[in-house]
Amino acid sequence: MCPSMPIVPGSIIIAEYSKLDGTLDYGLFFVIYCEDMDSVSNRSCNITGLKVTSQVDSLDSYCVPLPQDKLPFLEKTSFVMCNKPCSLVVNRAKFLGNVYGPLFKQVYKMFSSYMREVDRQLLCYL
Repeated sequence: MCPSMPIVPGSIIIAEYSKLDGTLDYGLFFVIYCEDMDSVSNRSCNITGLKVTSQVDSLDSYCVPLPQDKLPFLEKTSFVMCNKPCSLVVNRAKFLGNVYGPLFKQVYKMFSSYMREVDRQLLCYL
């Protein structure tokens, strides 16, 4: 059963994730999918989040800025990395706040752009 947390698409959370070397770490994520809200399959409480960073040296063309002055629950201006999705367990997540309006729409559009590129590359090998 999923914990009663206000985590929905657009939430910013701190969650445990597995790094490429297999070690566990905590990081900031922008939630894009909640399995318990899925209209087809809602068997567990996993969520998918996009990595959020404040390190400008790791930014690329799929990043969307989250200004700290518009999102006071962030310690500093950060960036949603729309090409860095990660599967997370919701009961190990801490809710920080939600992103609404134009910022939410920017992240949605950039993630959609990334998914179109993923689709284009996959279709090359069908």
